[in-house]
Amino acid sequence: MGMLVFAAGVMIFIIVSVIVLLIRVSNFAGRIGNLEYDLQKMLKQLGRIDELERELLRPGGEKQAAEQDSKTAPHESHGREVVTPVPPQVAVGPVQAEAPVIAQLFPTTVQTATQAPPSRSKEEWEALLGGRILNRIGALALVIGVGFFLKYAIDNEWISETVRILIGVTIGAVCLAAGHRAHRKDFAIFGQGLIGAGTAILYLSVFAAFNFYHLLSPTLAFVCMAIVTAIAFLTGLRYDSFAIALLGWAGGFLTPVLLRTDVPNEVGLFTYLILLDVSLLGLLFRKPTWFVLEPLTLFGTWTIYLAWYIPHYTPELLGVTLVFISVVWGLFYALEITRSGNEENGWTFISQVVPIFSLMSFYAALFILLDEHYRLWLVGGSVLLGGVYVLTLVVMSRRRMIGEFGTARYAMSAFLLLLVATAIHFSGLGTVMSWALEATLVVWCWHRWRHAPLLYAALAAYGLALLKLFGTEGVWSWRPIQEFEPVLNERFLAFAVVIGSLVSTSITIRRGTAFVRKVVPSFVEYAGCLLMFLVFSLEINDYFKLRLITLTSAAIEENEFAKLLTFSLAWGANALLLFRVGAWKRLDPLLFSGSAGLATAVALAMVRGAVFDPIEAFTPILNYRALVMTAVALAIALQIGWLRRIQNTHAWSTELARVFQAALVILVLVLVTGETRDVFQRELAMLEATGSRAEEARPLQNLQQLCISGVWLVSSVILMLLGLWRKAIWLRYSSMLLFGVTILKIFTYDLSFLETFYRFISFVSLGLILLAVS
Repeated sequence: MGMLVFAAGVMIFIIVSVIVLLIRVSNFAGRIGNLEYDLQKMLKQLGRIDELERELLRPGGEKQAAEQDSKTAPHESHGREVVTPVPPQVAVGPVQAEAPVIAQLFPTTVQTATQAPPSRSKEEWEALLGGRILNRIGALALVIGVGFFLKYAIDNEWISETVRILIGVTIGAVCLAAGHRAHRKDFAIFGQGLIGAGTAILYLSVFAAFNFYHLLSPTLAFVCMAIVTAIAFLTGLRYDSFAIALLGWAGGFLTPVLLRTDVPNEVGLFTYLILLDVSLLGLLFRKPTWFVLEPLTLFGTWTIYLAWYIPHYTPELLGVTLVFISVVWGLFYALEITRSGNEENGWTFISQVVPIFSLMSFYAALFILLDEHYRLWLVGGSVLLGGVYVLTLVVMSRRRMIGEFGTARYAMSAFLLLLVATAIHFSGLGTVMSWALEATLVVWCWHRWRHAPLLYAALAAYGLALLKLFGTEGVWSWRPIQEFEPVLNERFLAFAVVIGSLVSTSITIRRGTAFVRKVVPSFVEYAGCLLMFLVFSLEINDYFKLRLITLTSAAIEENEFAKLLTFSLAWGANALLLFRVGAWKRLDPLLFSGSAGLATAVALAMVRGAVFDPIEAFTPILNYRALVMTAVALAIALQIGWLRRIQNTHAWSTELARVFQAALVILVLVLVTGETRDVFQRELAMLEATGSRAEEARPLQNLQQLCISGVWLVSSVILMLLGLWRKAIWLRYSSMLLFGVTILKIFTYDLSFLETFYRFISFVSLGLILLAVS
């Protein structure tokens, strides 16, 4: 036993002697290097003085010397302060030529170099390779060498387990002491290498004592590792060494991995990680340039948490786990807050991005813990968390402690949390309404604070709300249809909320900047108009689908005919509303949408109203088709009047009014033609149903065509009279055009197919009317 102790003492003595010798040699080498560097600098200065003297003795030498000085000075500064000489005052004659030399040797004006850092000199490359890189390699080699010596001694059973650990601790402590002494002697790089080596040896010693030799209990080993980590942080901070702090980070997060046991200790693990995060983030607050520690700390913390959560979490540990993840988020959030007031020293891209990942990690963990059994808690936590970000944003904005990027990040974080909370709490159309209202709130915040990301977030929320709206089951067709109630249903309410939200957003945005006022509201207003047409169409479609349940097979065809005409009626009414509001507020998107909607309604009324279906249910004049087409005709007349009112501000309204004038004439003609035709068509259908012969239907067909021609002639006369009364040339032109169509019909169809008596009546009526009109 005495021999083993003696061997251990000899080993410790040798290692300590080597370390002390290295310190002495490095001190001596450093002094020699400094003397050599000063000597070379002095020789260069003397050579430069001789060159300046020679230049000044020549004619015009002062200018050349100044140019030479301006070329050589930056290369000698190497990023340090540059000496700018006072312009020399040289008298005439060779005797006073030394004045500029004296001014060069004794400068009086000093300024900071603004040029780009020059390339390294030979001396700097020598210092980098010999002083820094070789130092790091030497420290690593020392650790490896000590490890090999210990292994050799252990393999030969020279020393016991306890002595082995004591040797490692002693060597580590000596390295720390030697590194401290080297720093005091102004050998920072060499001292950092020794401190790093000593810290690593202490980590290895504690790990070996716990894991290999079982000399320490888990608690004691944990405490020892924590002490070593604290030593690494303190020495790194004291000596301004990021390498030592990084070593402490690695050792700190490796400690739970190296000292893991079969029996988990959640409280101990979480307490240790919180203390470790406090130390690292506090170190980062003192040293903002070590910003790499922030993402590394976040990554290490959540990695250890996941390594514990996957195999060991149980529902009984919910409270402890919630406290831990909340404290971790709070630590990073506190660092973010304290750093916001000092953005010049603490702002980096990483410092702005890491809080985003911190929030994402925290909320993901919160969602996994609470979503299945505690959803209401999750909603409350989301709202509370979003409120924290909003409150922080308000306070910091008032104190002018936050920049544009930070403002956008806080606002977006709160907004996304609110969106997620509503998506968790509500479902289906309830989520759609919530998102639309939240988007309106964010638009108001944008108007209040003028931060563009808020507007983009609101538009994105509208996009999500519309996608959710169109993707919700039952929106396109209500299910079950037996439970459908027109207008008084959740779908209509959801559309109304979204449309109202879009209207509010459009009003708010139009108060913004010129670019936003011109571009964004148009998209919002077009979306609102399309939604209005869509919701009325869906309601009408489901209403008539509901009617099919109680209708007989004979009435199904009539139901389909009425549905299409109702579409035309609803679209026309909606178009008038949009156009009127657009003309009142001077909103082009509403004017265009209203005009397009009315044109669609007119086209549908003409196409579907030309023939009554089924003809057996037709009643002259008092029928649904006549009612709808008359209402659409009145809508066209109103539209024409409104278009004339805005023709001074909208040049296109004149041409559009002419289009609607023609549409009005055609629609009325289709209506009167259809009513006239279907009176006889119903009788013909009844004859066909009774099996009558074709000869019996021939007089009705002749009379039908004669009446159609007569109706066209009467319509032409009415249009002419109205045109003369109202002094409307478009009505007179329409009358003459209709006269032409009637003449063409009489001279072609009537002359070919009608019997003689009906030809007589047709041509005589045409002649009399034309003479009267002319």
